[in-house]
Amino acid sequence: MKHRKAPHIFSRGWALPAACALTFLTGPLTSDAQVAVKKEDIKGTTYAFQAPGAQLENVGGAVDRNENIGFQEWTFPDGEHKGSSIYYLYADSRSKGDKASLVLKWDFSKSGHQVTEVEIPQNRLYYQYEPSSTVEEALAVISYSVDGKEWTELDQFNPDVTTLTAEVPVKAQNNPLYVALDKPTSVFYYRVEFQVKGGPFFGQAFQWERMGLEPAIMRPDHFAVNFTVAPAR
Repeated sequence: MKHRKAPHIFSRGWALPAACALTFLTGPLTSDAQVAVKKEDIKGTTYAFQAPGAQLENVGGAVDRNENIGFQEWTFPDGEHKGSSIYYLYADSRSKGDKASLVLKWDFSKSGHQVTEVEIPQNRLYYQYEPSSTVEEALAVISYSVDGKEWTELDQFNPDVTTLTAEVPVKAQNNPLYVALDKPTSVFYYRVEFQVKGGPFFGQAFQWERMGLEPAIMRPDHFAVNFTVAPAR
């Protein structure tokens, strides 16, 4: 697999659904906000991590730090999905900034194992343009790191916002990405960076891991990462 260094990022975003329960994540989070994997969590050569929609606010405990990221839970008030919820994280326009990012961290240092390969969902991102937005370009970059300092780009999501309408959102594909590490590591970081050009973030237009029951725009009901591990040397 060919890896590229992640470029620097910029960002901004959009509007709230009417009936919603909103939580705004404020950072930085504490340094122990991460998944500390235990030996008993590992089955054979695999550690399987899952965060369902209801745990998306802190991604099942994996959020290490964030900048201008909000959490949305919205419950259908009527119709065939009445009482069911959708969940997502988004670049929050209330920051009035032009960058947003989220970093997840898994620590295997006390498990007696190290990570050799990672299977992680591809850029499960969603963007919806609004006519009142001045955004000319939107970009998200997904990258990983083994030390939290040097990052390797995995993928980009760069929708042509000039062709969108409020009714036609852009969804990224849903294939897994496979990362074969050059050498085993005790810590693995995953980062999503959002940026826009030409205007601030608009409401909740730029989203990550949208989960729920709306067939046209939903992903599976959990964020899953599979780690292949080996005994630590």
